[in-house]
Amino acid sequence: DSFDKAHRATEKLIYKTEQLRSSLIHELLTQGLPGYHTEWKNVIGIGTVPSTWEVIRLGQYAIVQTGGTPSRSKTEYWHGKIPWMVSGDVNQIRVTSVTNYITNAGLNNSSAKIFPAGTIMIAMNGQGSTRGKAALLEIDTSCNQSLAAIQTNNKLHNAFLFHLFRFNYHKIRRLTGEGRTGLNLSIIRNMEIPLPPVSEQVIISNTLDRIDKCTRKSEQILEKLYTLKSSVAKIIFSSQPLRKVTL
Repeated sequence: DSFDKAHRATEKLIYKTEQLRSSLIHELLTQGLPGYHTEWKNVIGIGTVPSTWEVIRLGQYAIVQTGGTPSRSKTEYWHGKIPWMVSGDVNQIRVTSVTNYITNAGLNNSSAKIFPAGTIMIAMNGQGSTRGKAALLEIDTSCNQSLAAIQTNNKLHNAFLFHLFRFNYHKIRRLTGEGRTGLNLSIIRNMEIPLPPVSEQVIISNTLDRIDKCTRKSEQILEKLYTLKSSVAKIIFSSQPLRKVTL
């Protein structure tokens, strides 16, 4: 019962944190930092943003590339030490591990390339809700051709762009409709995005990062509670049954 009570309290905290994030991200990515702006402009396809914000095409301030898949018929290309990401891995949101690995030979004999930590990945294809999802690399990894790898320059803060993509998930999916048609590099490069000054981008992304960190901590606690409860229950219920005592 104590474990269940702690579990419910943690789930409630995660829910409230997510509500806070949803409210804040809408405010920060459409209105900017509180007290920073007094005038606004309406941009077709984006909405109302502060008048001092630029509106740019992503390809102006970022390099957008994709990867490749080594030949499946060459066993020497697979099960090496180089991480190789597929579209489903974006569901981690912050990518810390992958399930597939390739060898140096696989990397050198395909279109695959290694992208450094900090790169933003968008799934151009994928099952269900995967298409259009964005993830931030926390490891260096290669990837297949169903992912767009985005590396920003010093005028576009990568964490800000990552949060902006997450906020605009449904809008990104609608760029090709809700059918089976996938995204492509040209569509992503030509996406128009609002661009605050770099200093404001950093403050916005740091604020949202702190909220995400709280959520991740709570999720880790939830997982530990579940594991601990299972272990304790196993010990309790594997003990010898009580003997019936007749008074």
